Amino acid sequence: DHVALSPDGARVAVAVTDQNYVLLFDVESRREIGRFPHEGTVVAVSISADGRAVATSSRDDPARVFDVATGRATTLDLRGNHRVVTFSPDGREVATAVGDSVRVFTTATGEERARLQFPLEQVYDVTHEGKSLRIMSGSTLGDTVEMIVRRHLRNPQDLIEAACVRVTRNLTPQEWTKY
Repeated sequence: DHVALSPDGARVAVAVTDQNYVLLFDVESRREIGRFPHEGTVVAVSISADGRAVATSSRDDPARVFDVATGRATTLDLRGNHRVVTFSPDGREVATAVGDSVRVFTTATGEERARLQFPLEQVYDVTHEGKSLRIMSGSTLGDTVEMIVRRHLRNPQDLIEAACVRVTRNLTPQEWTKY
């Protein structure tokens, strides 16, 4: 997306695609409060829930997370035409979508925390949903387009907790080994 509204509606970020930067505005005062440069055309922008960070992605430049107060950028170790950048609800992680993959990075350091691959599919969107990622992807087989929406838990402990909620009996030793 080339425009992003902060979750509280107080700030709006706009990608100025012909100038290769993002402008951040305070909605109430309509005052510019930040300008974040890229070397290539900006294709995606997101604002953290607390409004203190802006994530951007461009066609031929690494994705970045900018600190709004200082303008300092943390570079995410990736290049490519990322369709999406999106913050986790707590702002500690950023997820990106490009081609057949979703990658999750730590906001503060830019370190990659997870990579999900979807061979033979194109990832179109990713959003944070509580402790999980909601991923929309699709594939084309001849004239047929199949759209798939998945939910991926980001952390193994969350996966274990989700399984325990769904299991209605104790597993046998064989089932524990199998699963």
